[in-house]
Amino acid sequence: MDDRRAVQRFDLKLPSRVMAVADEATYHLVTENVSSHGALFHTKQPLESGTRVEVTMFLSIPGELGGSRQSVIRSQGEVIRRGEGAMAVCFDQPGVLLATASGVPQ
Repeated sequence: MDDRRAVQRFDLKLPSRVMAVADEATYHLVTENVSSHGALFHTKQPLESGTRVEVTMFLSIPGELGGSRQSVIRSQGEVIRRGEGAMAVCFDQPGVLLATASGVPQ
């Protein structure tokens, strides 16, 4: 299959929090893949296309001394596609990377 996406996608399994803006319902999901324009999430209950969401993706960045620091990427966007077991979110803008000194931010 020829993949003609304009933006490179990365196969990253990131724990994530997706919040529906309208009712503030929060879902704890895992990404299938991520790009600067959006992400594909595993979910048994995909949100409706057109739903506005706030996305927080959690990641560990290896530290210089063998440890790691917890960081997050935050963005807003819209569910653009849903299917069995997954939904795709298109970001309004590329996410903002926020580093934390210790632990995963709330």
